[in-house]
Amino acid sequence: MGLSACSWKTRTISQYKSRTGSLPLPSPVFALVDCNKFYASCERVFNPRLNGFPIIVLSNTDGCMVARSNEAKALGIGMGVPEFMVRDIIRTHQVQVFSSN
Repeated sequence: MGLSACSWKTRTISQYKSRTGSLPLPSPVFALVDCNKFYASCERVFNPRLNGFPIIVLSNTDGCMVARSNEAKALGIGMGVPEFMVRDIIRTHQVQVFSSN
């Protein structure tokens, strides 16, 4: 007679606990998540009316681009470009500008 996965785990854990008096500590788990256009996507989550508009998010000093939506990328706005260099594009295409602060 075979054991199901659930009953096997239950028996194994209870057998371990009865031998040692406690359960083993879990190993720490670490994760690194790299999200594309994260800040721009967050702005859209909090303000859905921004869907379809080009969005850029500026650095802490509001000097350079740190995140761009796909619409802003299509306009040729590059990553890390100073804001003053694309002011004409921002005005012409109604690019929504946010600070990362």
